[in-house]
Amino acid sequence: KILTGLLTIENCNMDDVVTFSQSAANSINVYEDANLSSKAGEQFTVNQLLHGLLLYSANEMAYALGEHVAGSIDAFVDMMNAKAKELGALNTHFANASGLYNTDHYTTAYDMAMIARGCYNNASFVSIDSTADAYVIPATTCQHSKQSSYHTAIHPILLHSNIFVYAGKYITFRNTTTLYSPFRAVKYQFEIKNAKVLVNAKIVFVPPTE
Repeated sequence: KILTGLLTIENCNMDDVVTFSQSAANSINVYEDANLSSKAGEQFTVNQLLHGLLLYSANEMAYALGEHVAGSIDAFVDMMNAKAKELGALNTHFANASGLYNTDHYTTAYDMAMIARGCYNNASFVSIDSTADAYVIPATTCQHSKQSSYHTAIHPILLHSNIFVYAGKYITFRNTTTLYSPFRAVKYQFEIKNAKVLVNAKIVFVPPTE
C-alpha cells in the first residue's frame, strides 16, 4: 500500500475526484479484508482516498487509486514493479495494488526498506502517514454518515513497550513516545513472550535519510 500511495502522489493532484468503479467496490471481501465499505459510484478526492489507504489500510481504496492513476489495475501493477526497481528493490514482484494475498506477490525485508525509504523521502507521503489524530471523510451520496480513519500502524504495543528487535539485536527506546522519529515501522507482527515484545523478523525500521 505504501508504494501505491507514493505512485498516486507522484501522478495525481490531491483534489482530483475519483469515482469508484464496480470492480473497485467488489475487489475485497468486506468481512475479511480491511475496508471502508466504499460503493460503486461513490466519489472521493485523491487526498481522501490516500488517507483511507495509508491510515486505515482500506484495500478497495488501493484498487480505486490504481485504476485512477493508470487506467487499469494491470497497468498500475506494471508501474508498481517498475517503481520498485527504480527505488532499489532486487527481488520484489507486485500482483495487485493493495498487497492482499496473491501467489505471484512477493518481496524481501531489504526491498521493503528501499521502497519505504523512497516513500518517506516524499513530503506529501510523510504528511499523510504521520497523521496522529482521526482523519474524517465527509458523508457521500452513498455513505450518509462520515467515516473516521485512524492510523492502524500505531499500535498500543509500540507506544507502551521499550524493547524492540532491529537487525537481530535488541534496541531500547528510552522515550517510546518518539518511536516514529527516528524510526518508522513499515510492517510489523508481534509475539508476546515473557512480558517482552519480540518483533517478527519481517519488521523493518527505516531511519529517514539525512
